[in-house]
Amino acid sequence: RSPPECHPNTRTTIRNEIAWWLDESVSKKSPLLWLNGPAAVGKSVIAKTVSGFHGQIIAAFFFSTSSDKTAATLFPTLAWQLARRIPDTRKHIITSLKSSDSLQTSQIEEQFDLLIIQPLKSTTTLKCRPVMVIDGVDECTDERMLGRLLRVLIQAGEGGDMPVRFVICSRPEPRIHAILLGGDRDVISTIRIGFSQDCKDDMTRYLTDKFNAIRQPRDGPSPWFQPSDISDLVEASSGQFLYVSTIVRLLD
Repeated sequence: RSPPECHPNTRTTIRNEIAWWLDESVSKKSPLLWLNGPAAVGKSVIAKTVSGFHGQIIAAFFFSTSSDKTAATLFPTLAWQLARRIPDTRKHIITSLKSSDSLQTSQIEEQFDLLIIQPLKSTTTLKCRPVMVIDGVDECTDERMLGRLLRVLIQAGEGGDMPVRFVICSRPEPRIHAILLGGDRDVISTIRIGFSQDCKDDMTRYLTDKFNAIRQPRDGPSPWFQPSDISDLVEASSGQFLYVSTIVRLLD
């Protein structure tokens, strides 16, 4: 199931940071962006929201341990979305699929080159480099495939002429950190999502809006909650948006 989107007027600081990275109208930015933070802080929600608001984000893939989305299906899935969003690439993608009967089960390095890089290099209609989102990377259970996936992106970025950029979302696990930040730092930018004051303010706004929208008991006090109730819940959440959103669902 696709993740929800950000509550209005929340996560604005992080969304603005991502928007700055996306905008290459003035200066060229790094080909990779690593959006990282602990579990349940809202990485997927932010990624989904940003994807909906920025036209250059043309494809997204969400890893999940509860689905059949694996590293082997990543680039074929992104290529399918690419063909829909940029029709000029469709012919090249179809040609690649026809020329290699085993491409959908072949090495991810070959998939990346033939299904993503070459089709984009073949088109002349691009005004800016498109962006793809790869979310939940830490949920890729195949350690070997995960390493190969991240390295193929890093190596392509180091080549200097990658016609596409990627937003990578994950928990800040050592195995991922070591690969993404172990080489040329110019290739990748990082945005860390933590339990900052901005996060607390966002949670306060979210809970206040949601609690105000919940129907009050006819004979109950008005309002039925106090600011201190909101503050206590925000502190108890330890930065996990999933915690406060679950409370809202239980009360609604």
